[in-house]
Amino acid sequence: MKLGEAVYYFYSKRPDLQDLLLPEQIEMFKDLLDFKIKSQALSCGRGFGKTMLAGCAALYFADEYSRKIGKKVTVLLISAQKQIYDRIDEFFTYDKTLKPRLRIQPSATSGYEIPRERFEFADTKSVVYNCLPTIKQIEGIRADVIIFDEAQDILQSIYEKAIGCLKVDVIGKLIIIGTPYWEGKGSNWFIDIVSNPKKHGFKLSQFSSEICRWNDVDRWKQVWSEARIEAELRGNPPRSEQRAFFASTHLNKNIIETDPIRQGGVNSKLEVGIDWGYEKTVYTLIERIGITCNILYQKVWENTSIEILVPEIVKLLGEHKPLLVKADSLPIEYRGKVDKYTRIPIYYIDCAKRETTSEGKLISAKEHMMGQLQKKNREHHLIISQIFVDLIMELRKYKPNMDRGDDRVDSLALANYEPSEPLRVTPIGRLIFPKNMNRRYNLPSTRQFHGIQ
Repeated sequence: MKLGEAVYYFYSKRPDLQDLLLPEQIEMFKDLLDFKIKSQALSCGRGFGKTMLAGCAALYFADEYSRKIGKKVTVLLISAQKQIYDRIDEFFTYDKTLKPRLRIQPSATSGYEIPRERFEFADTKSVVYNCLPTIKQIEGIRADVIIFDEAQDILQSIYEKAIGCLKVDVIGKLIIIGTPYWEGKGSNWFIDIVSNPKKHGFKLSQFSSEICRWNDVDRWKQVWSEARIEAELRGNPPRSEQRAFFASTHLNKNIIETDPIRQGGVNSKLEVGIDWGYEKTVYTLIERIGITCNILYQKVWENTSIEILVPEIVKLLGEHKPLLVKADSLPIEYRGKVDKYTRIPIYYIDCAKRETTSEGKLISAKEHMMGQLQKKNREHHLIISQIFVDLIMELRKYKPNMDRGDDRVDSLALANYEPSEPLRVTPIGRLIFPKNMNRRYNLPSTRQFHGIQ
C-alpha cells in the first residue's frame, strides 16, 4: 500500500477532515491497510483517532480491496461499545456512493446509514459484522480481517475464540486496538502483546495523544497520576508490579497498622461473605461505610464437614448480627443448611450467572464482584488491618481463574458484592395470613422465611 493511496482513500470517505490527519496518523493508517502486516497492535493515548482509522481500514478491505482482487472479504469487528461500527456509519454519511451499494438497506426510522448488526455490499458480496465480545456472537463467523476495538476490556477467552475464526486464504489480518489502563486493570493478553510485540508476532503502532491538538492534555496532566498519564495519554503499558489484579501500589496504601475496629456512623452496616468448599470454607465480616469496605473479621475452616460448620457459623452470625449474608451457591448440598437456624437473610450467589454492569457490560457475577473489589482497592476505599496476613498475601498473588489459593479473596469479594439487582428478601419467602384467619386458626399475622437467591 502506497502512502498516497491510503491518504486518498481516507479523505474520499471523510472530506471534512481534508489535510487534517497528522503524519503519525497517516503512518498508522498506511500500516492498517497493508495486508502483508498480518498482526498489528495499536496502543495509543485516548483521543488519538485510532478507532476512526481502524474503522476506515475495515471499510477499505470490504470495499476497495475486495473490488481490486475480485473476491469477497469478510470483516469481523469485536467491540463492547461498538464505537468502531459507529465510525463506519459516519463514513457512509459523508460518502453518498456507499449506501446505494448495500444489499439490505437500514430501517428508515433507525437514524443510521447502515444496518446495526452487519452490512453487505451487493456488488462485492463483502460483509462487515458488528459483534459484542461474547462467544455466542462470534461463533460460526469465518473472517478475513478481525479487529478488536478497546481490546483492554475484552477477555482472553474471547480473543482465543476469535483468532480461531480467522482465515488466511484471502487476507488473514488481525488488528487489536486499545489504550492500557494505568494500574491493575484490563486484559492481561492485550498488555502482554503491547509489552512484547515481537514475542507474539505483532507489529506495534504506539503514539502519544500529546501530539493531538484537539485534546486538553494540560488538564489531564493536572488531574491524572503519573501512572495514568503514561498509560492513557502515552499508550505505555503499566509495569509488572502495577499489573497485578490488586496492584501493590494501591494495596499498600489500604493496609493499616492498627487492629480492625468498627468505625460506625449513620451509613455503617455489617455484611458477611461465605465461600464454601470441601477443602476450605471462609467466613468474612465487613463493615460497609458508604462506599468504603472495612474488613473486621475472617475465619477459615479446612477439611471441615457442613455438619460441623453449621453450628459454628450460626454462632458467629449471632455474635456479629450482620444485616445479610452472601454465600457461594456451590456446593449445592450446602445451601439452606444454615438458614434453618438464623433469621438473618442468606443469599446464595451463582457466580457463573451473567449480569449487566453499570457500564453496560455483560459479565459473570464472579467477574463483577472481583471487579468491584478491585475498584475498591484501586480507589483506596478498602481498609485492611495488617493482622490479616494471609488475606493480604492472597490479594497480592490473586489472578482471575485461579484453581487454588483464592478462597479468602473470594469470601471478601462476596461480602463486598453489590449485584446489579439489589438484594432483598424475596416475596415468596413471606407468608401473610389475614386477620380473620389468624383469629379462627390461632395463626401469627406474619411468618417470615428468608429467600434464597
